[in-house]
Amino acid sequence: MKYVVFACCFFCLLNTAHAQPPRNLSLEEAFQFALANRQEIKAKALQVQIAESADDKIRAQWKPSLSASADLRWNTQLQSNVLPIGAFGIPGVDPDATRTIQFGTPFNNTLGLQAEQKIYDANRGIDRKINANETDQQRNELRRREYDVRYQVAAAYYNVLWQQERVRLAMQTVNRIQVLLNEGKVRFQNGDLLQNDLDRLLLDDNNARFAMNKAESDLALAWKNLNYLMRAPEGTQWALSDRLEQLWSQDASALPLPRLEDHPEIRAEQLAAQAHELQGRKELAQLRPSVDAYGNYTLLQLHDQPNPFAAGTWFPFNFVGIRATVPLYDARLARLEARDHTLRSDVSRLNAEQLEADLSYQMEQYRMAMQQAKLEMEQAQQNLKLANQVYDTDAFRFLQGVIRLSALRDSAFAGQQAENNYLSAIYNWLVAALNYRKAAGVW
Repeated sequence: MKYVVFACCFFCLLNTAHAQPPRNLSLEEAFQFALANRQEIKAKALQVQIAESADDKIRAQWKPSLSASADLRWNTQLQSNVLPIGAFGIPGVDPDATRTIQFGTPFNNTLGLQAEQKIYDANRGIDRKINANETDQQRNELRRREYDVRYQVAAAYYNVLWQQERVRLAMQTVNRIQVLLNEGKVRFQNGDLLQNDLDRLLLDDNNARFAMNKAESDLALAWKNLNYLMRAPEGTQWALSDRLEQLWSQDASALPLPRLEDHPEIRAEQLAAQAHELQGRKELAQLRPSVDAYGNYTLLQLHDQPNPFAAGTWFPFNFVGIRATVPLYDARLARLEARDHTLRSDVSRLNAEQLEADLSYQMEQYRMAMQQAKLEMEQAQQNLKLANQVYDTDAFRFLQGVIRLSALRDSAFAGQQAENNYLSAIYNWLVAALNYRKAAGVW
């Protein structure tokens, strides 16, 4: 038997040694943990890198290009040509006479080098600006995704704080009722309490424990949701370092007033307007000429036999030139496309102005909601404190036999109502704070 006891103690000590204490987690730390582990943030960061590298492609297009070519050709049947030899005035030849001949050799082989260099293209500067705009859009999209992640994590973090407060109050209620239930059992055994009154205490205890179990279950789900949003390893234990009192102790007027033109959603419309403006300029740039320089060096072999090493059969030729391409007529298609992009740019600017007005209104509404929720919370705290005092006094009077159980249950009901009002005020403040920060685009 002693070996069994020793083994149990050993495994208990081993589990205790491997159990890690909960790690402190502030809201800002939760943000950083989520941003470092969320897959969509990593994917969007890679898209930003792709956009940043696009400018290198444009610069590469303006570097000289060099290509080599080889063509080994066997003319299995030479092309026939008809010559009007009579037109040459050869004596004794009919003026209408013709002769069919074949030009060339059975084997024509070429080895060549081709070099090209752009000299002028009106699209170059515009393309670089378009790529810069695309990069800014990808960065802004990354910033917007980060804001979304922060909002989700903050909502989950606040939910855990709220659920913890629910559990604390529920446990407090259970402990109070347990004291009364124990006293009621003693009185019932002594004949000083009716069975119906004892049943009421048992019912209150069951309801309080049910509420506590429900609160603990909701808290476990809240923890699980927070871990998922942060992509934390399964089973990671945290201890939230932020407190509800610290959050609502800040006055709503102390919250940051951001520059709404820097808001990710407004910035997205502004960048879209710039993109359409640049696309319109690019359409018009297609009407301008482009100039390229080129050069070629080629070796041509003409021979009757498939022998590339035969002497005297290779003949070099080379050339250089400048090629200009000038668009002449496109049925005004480029100008029509440019006009459409101008209109789309105006639409995006109007959308940005509308968003700025909406967000300004929302910020003011949520700021007022936070102020109202804070007043309600302060009043609810005072009511809860008073309800606890009344209940403790009535509980003492009940234990002393001064009041009946019905009066004590009335006090308990009033205290429960005060707890519900307190939790509701906390919830309203947290929701208003989340919505304000989302509208303001600041965390």
